[in-house]
Amino acid sequence: MEKRVEKQYIKKVRQSLPVYGCKEKKYIKKLEAHLQDYCNEYPDITEEDIVKEFGTPMSVVSDYFCEIDEDYLFRKLKIRNHVRASIFVITICLIFLNIFCSYLFYQEYLETRRTNITKEETITIIEEEK
Repeated sequence: MEKRVEKQYIKKVRQSLPVYGCKEKKYIKKLEAHLQDYCNEYPDITEEDIVKEFGTPMSVVSDYFCEIDEDYLFRKLKIRNHVRASIFVITICLIFLNIFCSYLFYQEYLETRRTNITKEETITIIEEEK
């Protein structure tokens, strides 16, 4: 049972991180190791016990950001914002491309409906020589 509680706590901490890079992965690994040791020491642990010992996931993340370099954090946040903006621009471009292609297909459809399709029948008679 404690494995599930431990994983839920780590998951909440990870979700509370606004950026997730190499340093954050190392921090989560260290936190997992400490949490594993604590769970091994106290097998019948609950989530409330973990929160009492380690703090809420938000306070753990807050403590982590107090320890790291501000430049690293701002650089990661800037990269994240650039990625979000790029995804937004690409999505908008794809939407406009889709609308434009739909318009062209619709125009082609209308042009096809306006054309008269006629059926010509050609009869060829071949006479044989005797």
